[in-house]
Amino acid sequence: MGIFADVHCDICHAGPTFSAAVNLEIYSPTAYKSGSAYADRIGFIPSNGNNSVDATLADRGFFNTSVVPDEYDVGLGGTDPWGNPLSYAQQYLNSIGPNPKKLVDHFVVSSCEFTDPFVFDFKPNELAPSKCSPSMPKSYAKVPKPAIVKQETFSLDQGRLSTLTTGAFKIPSLRNVELTGPYMHNGSMKSLEEVVEFYNRGGNVHNRRHAATLVFAQGFSQDDKDALVAFLKTLTDERVRWEKAPFDHPSIKVPHGHTNTSTGGLMDDNFLQIPAVGKEGASEPLKSFAELLK
Repeated sequence: MGIFADVHCDICHAGPTFSAAVNLEIYSPTAYKSGSAYADRIGFIPSNGNNSVDATLADRGFFNTSVVPDEYDVGLGGTDPWGNPLSYAQQYLNSIGPNPKKLVDHFVVSSCEFTDPFVFDFKPNELAPSKCSPSMPKSYAKVPKPAIVKQETFSLDQGRLSTLTTGAFKIPSLRNVELTGPYMHNGSMKSLEEVVEFYNRGGNVHNRRHAATLVFAQGFSQDDKDALVAFLKTLTDERVRWEKAPFDHPSIKVPHGHTNTSTGGLMDDNFLQIPAVGKEGASEPLKSFAELLK
């Protein structure tokens, strides 16, 4: 657990669920009314060899960890069937631009609540007043003028109004992670050992957001890697492993392919039948994905 904390895994995999993508009303009943729960603006030093600090708008609980190039899996940077952004941060940016668009989802974003307010890196003549909590400095409420928004959003990963959305995916819980493989958003890693080695080498691809998402080479020893995997396995609930109450289940039919019909019409569904497990649990424990492949 010490290594897990020292290399900042606990920033994304935070709290009792080991995920920053958690309902913040657990901590504060008013979290979603203040505008701080959906999106944030964070500063980071980009991985381009200079000492400047970029600021980026990001959806809380979603990050790009450099599993594949952004264009392979756009993730949160995508749109719904009607062309609306999936990202809260992008919806917010669209709402303050030259042709303001109404937020598609029902949520609140307040510039006063950002970790790095706009006033930190925009000139006074580039900002316009906005609403803010009385307890916050009025300067924190200011947002870029529409013309500045248009000027600064020429690129998804550059400019003062960039967004950390393309290639970003929801941070999963690490509870019972030993049993939830294959890993990463595309299921490309079969074991926890492979996941730890992925973070040790600093991801599979390089992008400017490494510093923002804490994905850079770590230099773990073999003992460090073994210790991290051992810690992750302590997060397994033995009731889950043995499917004991309250994690037992009735008989479950799982769709599993199709069969051609003799009439040539719609294909028939095939099913796998998972037998019922009573409150005392199964006769054999659940296996990890890597064990199932053996």
